[in-house]
Amino acid sequence: MRIIRFLTVLLIESVKLLCVAACVSIPHLKPAEPLLAKPYHFSSVIQQWDGSGRYDIALVGIPFDAGGTPGARYAPRVVREALRSLTSYDVERKIDVEDVRVADFGDIDIVEDNPGLTLQRVKDALARIIRLSLFTIVLGGDQTATAPGVEALRTATPADVALVYVDPEGDVEEGGPTRSSGVLRHILDAGVLEPKRVLVLGLRSFSTPRSAIEYFQQKGVRFLTALELRRGLQGLREALNAVTENAEAVFVSWDLRTVSLPPLAVTGIPLHLALSLMNQLCSHPFATVLHLAEYSPLSDPFHAGAQAAALLTAAAVAARFGKRLES
Repeated sequence: MRIIRFLTVLLIESVKLLCVAACVSIPHLKPAEPLLAKPYHFSSVIQQWDGSGRYDIALVGIPFDAGGTPGARYAPRVVREALRSLTSYDVERKIDVEDVRVADFGDIDIVEDNPGLTLQRVKDALARIIRLSLFTIVLGGDQTATAPGVEALRTATPADVALVYVDPEGDVEEGGPTRSSGVLRHILDAGVLEPKRVLVLGLRSFSTPRSAIEYFQQKGVRFLTALELRRGLQGLREALNAVTENAEAVFVSWDLRTVSLPPLAVTGIPLHLALSLMNQLCSHPFATVLHLAEYSPLSDPFHAGAQAAALLTAAAVAARFGKRLES
């Protein structure tokens, strides 16, 4: 079984390498403002994509919020700016990301009054970007981009795909793929993924409707509430192993509203626990795509949310490719 899994991964990486030449031209991308690189800072590991080569990590923004949190379209720019304040060293885990190669592909060019066309552009662009990196981080906007993101991952890789969906509400309302409140229902009802391949984390009291729990139970979808996560991450490993068994690619979709930030949020997942959770999810050997969604700078006057999003981005990079240093 291990030999088969190894050969599958080898096939995936070979396909990616063969596609590099064909994928250097990616439609519907707008370059982002380059970060001012400072030695020993996180900004020093990020380079603007120059249309050639292959990278450890791809970074791309989706400035779109027509289906979810108003203002989430501004998240890519604001989170990039927050990354400038971070160093390249995780002092608590003794991990350095100085040698990680991160390519910033800019933002996908969206069409504000045409969600369907925008989501198709997201799928097309991400399918190409995923082939050019070992790990892809998507910044913003709302969670409607997760559905085409999962479809893009299935297009880009021949492997089975699992989804870890971190969200306070569950997102199983009626309404189709153009509303973030119904994204997960669309993924399951449309057969994009089987229920056994989905793990929902962070469901929050008085945010998750009872109908969502009943839907998950009917479908056989595993889930852990925010309270269960606050009591410890012991149950996470068992649930994660179950949904990723024999899967060779993992998509993590994270609604940043699950993270508790003072002074307003008193439930959800505290930031220190969110960082530990991110470390566990993105250190998984088959973690392939991370989508950080639903953060709105318009409701973040003190930039606490931007800093949290930047920290989670850095934690994901460190978990996936950071170099552990001797103490």
